[in-house]
Amino acid sequence: MAQVEGLDVFPWVWPMRNIAIIYSLTPFCLYIVRGFVIIVNMVQLDGRDKAILLELQQESRLSYAEIGSRVGLSPAAVHDRVKKLERKGVIKAYKIQVDPEALGLKLTAFVAIRLDNNFTGREIQPGLEQFHQIEEMHSIAGETDILLKVRTTDTKALEALIYRIKSVPGVARITSTIVLSTALEGRALVPSESEE
Repeated sequence: MAQVEGLDVFPWVWPMRNIAIIYSLTPFCLYIVRGFVIIVNMVQLDGRDKAILLELQQESRLSYAEIGSRVGLSPAAVHDRVKKLERKGVIKAYKIQVDPEALGLKLTAFVAIRLDNNFTGREIQPGLEQFHQIEEMHSIAGETDILLKVRTTDTKALEALIYRIKSVPGVARITSTIVLSTALEGRALVPSESEE
C-alpha cells in the first residue's frame, strides 16, 4: 500500500479507456484517470474531527482546552485527535496570515500559462520557484495549463515579472488578469458531509 497526500492507495489498478471521472464510494474514492482505475482509501473524519478542524482553521492558536470546551471533548481527547489528523496528513501545517498590503504587495493578479507541447507543469515548476512573487501554482484543464496567483507592488512590477516568466523554458504563452477586489479569501474549509 502506498501513501499519497495522506491517503492510503491500494495497488488495485485496471486499464480503462482514456477518460477522467471521479466517483465517490465511501469510504473509498474511485479515480479513473488516463485509462487507469485507482481505488483510494479516504481518511475517515467523524463529527468531532470536523468540528476540531473548523475551530483550528478559524484560530490555530487555540489551546486544546478551549477547543475541547467548544466541541465537547476533554483537552487530552482533543490532543489525541489533532495528532491523529496531523499523522494522516489532514492537518498539513500551522501558519499565520499576513496582510499583503502591509508588505507593499498591493497588486494581486492571476497569470495563465500555456506550455509548449513537450513540457509539463512539473518540468517548469523549478523555473518558476525562483520568483518569490508567485503565491500559488495550479495545474489546470482548459485553454491554459498553469494558473499562477501572484502579488506585486504595482503594474510595472507585474509587467517585469511576466517578462521574466516568459523566459522560463517551456512557457509558450501568457495571459494575465488583475484583481480589482477580493472576497472570501482564506475561508475555513468545511469538510464534506458523509454518512457517519
